[in-house]
Amino acid sequence: MFFVHFLKTFRAEKRREQEALVKDPWKMASWMENVPDADNRQLRHMILYLLFPDEFERIFGRTNRIKLIRAFTDMTRAQVFEMSALETNQEIQRIRREAEKKHPGESLDFYRPPLGDVWRDQRVIEPKSPEAVDSFDEYTREVTSKHVLLALAEIDRDDFPKKARSSTYDLIHGDNRYPPKYVLSLACKHATGHEFPRQFFHGGQESKAFRLLESLGFHIEIKTFVRELVSKFLEQADEEVNLAVSEYPKEYRGLKVNVSFGKGNFARIPWISFTGYQQTTQEGVYPVVLYYKSTGRLIVSYGLSETNKPKDAWQDLGNAQTISAYFNDSLGETPNRYGKSFVYKAFDLSEGLDLAAIEAEIDELVDRSGDLAAKQATRLYLLKAVRQVCSNLGMRETSPPRYEVPRDVASRILLRVASPDRGEIAFALSFDGVHSEAEPGRCLTDLNKLSSFLSATYGIDTSFRETSERPDPELTPGKRRELPGDCGAAATA
Repeated sequence: MFFVHFLKTFRAEKRREQEALVKDPWKMASWMENVPDADNRQLRHMILYLLFPDEFERIFGRTNRIKLIRAFTDMTRAQVFEMSALETNQEIQRIRREAEKKHPGESLDFYRPPLGDVWRDQRVIEPKSPEAVDSFDEYTREVTSKHVLLALAEIDRDDFPKKARSSTYDLIHGDNRYPPKYVLSLACKHATGHEFPRQFFHGGQESKAFRLLESLGFHIEIKTFVRELVSKFLEQADEEVNLAVSEYPKEYRGLKVNVSFGKGNFARIPWISFTGYQQTTQEGVYPVVLYYKSTGRLIVSYGLSETNKPKDAWQDLGNAQTISAYFNDSLGETPNRYGKSFVYKAFDLSEGLDLAAIEAEIDELVDRSGDLAAKQATRLYLLKAVRQVCSNLGMRETSPPRYEVPRDVASRILLRVASPDRGEIAFALSFDGVHSEAEPGRCLTDLNKLSSFLSATYGIDTSFRETSERPDPELTPGKRRELPGDCGAAATA
């Protein structure tokens, strides 16, 4: 029956897609994941081998495929068992490539010596610890932010398999959400030509996978973060018993989360704001969720501070109404506060609480605010570059990266490195650029090498020069920014 399903599904594709499938072995293998009755069917592997004998092996039985992978890797049976058919094919191909490096010029076959001796008769020993199966660094060594962006673009174009859906976390980029492990797997493919099977690494806030993606400037959050935040906020606001906000999260996608139910007495309009670099609820512009309890309206808003006039302004508001205009048109009344802020999306809670829709609107507006999140991403790119070039130059870190003000993502990131012949160099990464200090005349060569690394890896053009002055950093969009010091930087962004 599988062969019938395969032919019917293939014939249902457009001619151009059919031609693409028969030309690309891995596109065909991925496409076959969605053919009805494909799971655990040996015939799918036979078809792939007959169509593409140079890419796929004549090993069709699931038991043999599991045994082979376990014999050539340190993966557990559970890890291999969780792999999809596509992932096992990719891993077997990786094993063959490694074998070809060890046996150059030989015609290798997994059923004949020397490869057959490894897995057909040998007992497979379970690894003793998770570290024994950690090939993460080997697979991800060449991954950069560019490769992650290519992975996201591929998912935007082709979507992702159902089996790749994440259970707990999402990588959030723009107003879209992606499964982090699948993103990293594809990023490896764009970096090296080969996907990193997801079973080879773990997810979670402290995992290497998530730390790598976050170091490249991407945000990973719990799937239910916004929904739980809004649900808890509305419940506490309706109860009017407790003003405490200490148990609310402090950060979301690089922005500070601020919650208020009032001071001393319950406010008529409790709120949640998301503030970025140099923006506060007392003076700034920021996404804010305003709960007008008396009217049952929850408004996701382009927020404007009332305590002090904001120095910045929202851009591209289009036809957005002020909250005053919205209340006047929709309810025939005047809002108690925040009338000058603009409506991004209004929800009438009397019609029901749609947390998914609220989450989507908040994510879109947080992305549009694009302040701290974008600058933080750029700064993390720069931090990675600085650490990489210092490592390449044989320098050691005397102080690991840290925020100048603990847990304040708006403060500078500080890093210190040292080398025997150049002394110590201190880096301070603000949102406006990189400032460095060292003994005069000793670090310019190294910083010029850093420029080359930034250009080659990140596409950012920079130049460094020595200067005797030290004015405050300035950033003018589209123009030159000066960041002088004992060994300062002048960067063109």
